Amino acid sequence: MKRIAIYARKSIEAEKGESIKTQFAKCRDYINTMEGCEEYEIIEYKDEGYTGANTFRPDFQKLLREIDKGHIAMVVCHRLDRVTRSVADFSDIERRFKRHNVDFVSVNERFDTTTPMGEAMLKIVLVFAELERKMIKARVTENMFELAKTERWVSGKAPLGYKLNRVKIEGTKKKQTVLEIDEDAISKSLFTIYLESIQ
Repeated sequence: MKRIAIYARKSIEAEKGESIKTQFAKCRDYINTMEGCEEYEIIEYKDEGYTGANTFRPDFQKLLREIDKGHIAMVVCHRLDRVTRSVADFSDIERRFKRHNVDFVSVNERFDTTTPMGEAMLKIVLVFAELERKMIKARVTENMFELAKTERWVSGKAPLGYKLNRVKIEGTKKKQTVLEIDEDAISKSLFTIYLESIQ
């Protein structure tokens, strides 16, 4: 029996957008409209909490291995950016699909990769998906720099020689995390060695 793979992904930080369950349901609805759909076995692959910026996702890699073995005839996803937001990655994926005669369907955009126009439109949309990802990354980076200017520690463990402390924000009842020098003996030794090295 031929196999259709449904792939769904949702970033853990994403508060909006379709759930994995909803993505699967919409893909199944599409497959059920296909002629001869009863001839296919449907297999679901999902990655929850993974970014679309790269392809290093457990179930997606499992799907690619199944494609390489010739076990998959078609891949269906709800939206193109569920598979990848990278033009370079999709070019590699598309070549892999073609090498193993795998059709690709994006339900939301209704792309058909069996036609030249479908391929072209697919790549155009992917360019904008990658642009969106880069703009989001730039905004997040800029925001973190602005927070750092207020002496706020934005994330992660304190560097060696420092400790984290919660202090009240002036004029408000809110608190923020700031870095403070750790006064223990090891930290003092580190700063002493550093000062001696630059003299």
